[in-house]
Amino acid sequence: MRLLGNERRKREPSIPWLTPSGRALVLANLVPIFGVLFFDWQVFPLVFLFWLENVIIGGFNVLKMIFSRSKEPIKLFQKIFMIPFFCVHYGGFVTVHGIFVIHMIGRYGGLGIDIPTVLGIISQYHLAYAAVFLGASHGFSFVWNYLRGGERDRLLMGELMFGPYKRVVVLHIFIIFGGFLLLHINAPPVGILLLVLIKIVVDLFSHKREHQQRISSMRKRMQRFYESRKGGRKGTSSTPKRFLPLRTGPEEQDPPLDR
Repeated sequence: MRLLGNERRKREPSIPWLTPSGRALVLANLVPIFGVLFFDWQVFPLVFLFWLENVIIGGFNVLKMIFSRSKEPIKLFQKIFMIPFFCVHYGGFVTVHGIFVIHMIGRYGGLGIDIPTVLGIISQYHLAYAAVFLGASHGFSFVWNYLRGGERDRLLMGELMFGPYKRVVVLHIFIIFGGFLLLHINAPPVGILLLVLIKIVVDLFSHKREHQQRISSMRKRMQRFYESRKGGRKGTSSTPKRFLPLRTGPEEQDPPLDR
């Protein structure tokens, strides 16, 4: 089944939005466009929704670390230590990010970043359906690429630990400053839609690059593994023992082996 999964991945198109997980990502990111056109979303609910996506990405990354089956030494110890550490470290990252979004873009100066506040903003701006679609998109990618595609058998815990940061940091710095600019120039809905479209394109290519880098890293590790195995066997005879001549008496000697 693993070989079939690898063959399936080789047949996937190189254009990111033509892959199954890429199509799911595009569909989920089209929901904010619907919100801008029909629910009159402005900059803050849009940027807050993208912040919620960070939380979703972190949640699925915890699942990846839990379901990891990579052949590493002391894997259980790594999970016991690294999963809580990731939750604290990434949780602090999204908390600071969320406070900045609420205070600087939403201008809710008296609010914190607790669960009631988050749920209240989701309800006020009708973000629940969009958040569900984003969660479903990342859930599909988790099943398609990680579980079914075999990434969980090859990705190391260290790669999973820092994986989300590579995807979200640069993108959301752009989104925050872009949203801050649109807010202060009182941009029309066209400007907000442009921000969403740019986010979709960057998200797609980040998604593709993330999985390509993982595949490349896995291939390099496998190549080093086979080279080390080959080097360890270098001093041994390549002739199987069952093909060596039998000794029939003490006076007879074995013919020299070809080397």
